[in-house]
Amino acid sequence: MFTSGFFLKLVLILACIVSAGYLGYRYWENYVGRLALLTRTETSADGATFRNRLKQAFARLPAGKFKMGSEQGIADELPQREVTFVQPFYLGKHEVTQLQWEMLMGERPGQSQADDAPVTRISWHDAQRFIKKLNELNDGYVYRLPSEAEWEYAARAGEDGDYIKDLDDMAWHEKNSEGYIHPVGQKKPNVFGLYDIFGNAWEWCEDIAGNYRDAPADGSARRDPQAIPAAPRSVRGCSFDRAPKKIRAAFRGNNYANQGSDSIGLRLAATTR
Repeated sequence: MFTSGFFLKLVLILACIVSAGYLGYRYWENYVGRLALLTRTETSADGATFRNRLKQAFARLPAGKFKMGSEQGIADELPQREVTFVQPFYLGKHEVTQLQWEMLMGERPGQSQADDAPVTRISWHDAQRFIKKLNELNDGYVYRLPSEAEWEYAARAGEDGDYIKDLDDMAWHEKNSEGYIHPVGQKKPNVFGLYDIFGNAWEWCEDIAGNYRDAPADGSARRDPQAIPAAPRSVRGCSFDRAPKKIRAAFRGNNYANQGSDSIGLRLAATTR
């Protein structure tokens, strides 16, 4: 015969099974919800900001001009030159996150798997595939990687000096990151409202790596139709494992286009269709 203790144990086991099933269902429901695209792009009334269907926020940068490069820097930052942007353009307020990447690509390739960590371990070609899929949503904007000139204009945000003020408040670097990448948006933004433009993760740019001697003066990307697929592409901004003295608006890096890295991600540029 079954005792009352047996039935009590049975009830407790069944309760645990039901509870685990319910929690599992809610976790899956929440996970699927996080991956769901917005039904439409949301643009502010004045057009200064918008949020796309991946929930990426963008800020409009004004037309203007600035001096690109540095006379006090290293060889590939010369010659310093004036670049003029005739039209405004949009730039992502944050680096593309793991969750946003997964929403389109179905995977999380980076070292940190947190939803709001910058996606890394992606090649320049991977970034182009992501952008192609995003543009296929046809949401009223055309997305791309920023040119080096656009990136530096955005990073300087009106400043001419080589080094940024309040570096620790604005950037994760070798001295404050504790050796790992951090979620986006934890540091202060710059004047244009851009977070982590310095430090945390390098950011792919559209340009073929090279010097400034024959670079476009209109701020567009340097291109080479004859370049091999693996030809190095520019990266900007430095990362969580770089020394503070390296973190300057003019500082340049590059990486083979067909290779990713634990410290390279991307930030998107956009224009209206």
